[in-house]
Amino acid sequence: MLPAGVHRSLSDGEAWADAHASCFRAPGVPVPDSSEERAGAMGVVDRVNDLVDPLCARVGVEMVDLEFVGGVLRITVDQPGGVGTEALAALTGEVSRALDRTDPIPSTFTLEVTSPGLERPLKRPDHFGRVVGSRITLKTCPGTEGDRRLEGILEKVDDFGLVVRTDDGSYRAVAYEEIQTARTVFAWEQLPKPARQGGRGAAARNEGNGGP
Repeated sequence: MLPAGVHRSLSDGEAWADAHASCFRAPGVPVPDSSEERAGAMGVVDRVNDLVDPLCARVGVEMVDLEFVGGVLRITVDQPGGVGTEALAALTGEVSRALDRTDPIPSTFTLEVTSPGLERPLKRPDHFGRVVGSRITLKTCPGTEGDRRLEGILEKVDDFGLVVRTDDGSYRAVAYEEIQTARTVFAWEQLPKPARQGGRGAAARNEGNGGP
């Protein structure tokens, strides 16, 4: 496993901006300051997604996240049992060659291919379907009714959205297009502290008091 990502810098290319504004399309990408910047980022994500998806299948990994933020093209992949360094290195080589051949990004950038941490991003309906019954947190798009931040147990999903049960026992339905970001929540379990045992000091006190 790699603790960080595998990095490679690329440069030059031709610009394009053919974005379509679905909030759930790339919820991990922060909303840029201008519509022009947003269109550029979304255009890169769309083009690279179509390029990388078949390469992931060839290497035998699943792409769980793809984002282009601050000059970093970050591709997060996973596979059953966890993804290892060999798969990450193989995919990095495949993606690097494909990007060299197609030049989809109009400026210098860093390619980062990495594995998800304990809390994995949820981008597509099938991602949510795999974690039903787990704890998740999400943030809705601006203008969505209700609190924008929501955390609880993912109760069910369908083709249109999902239902979350919050800690107070209430339920909230959210459509996929209303979700800006979402991820699983890793619950740290606190183990009970072991009972303190009387050590050498206790035995010595007993001897001093004339105990058995």
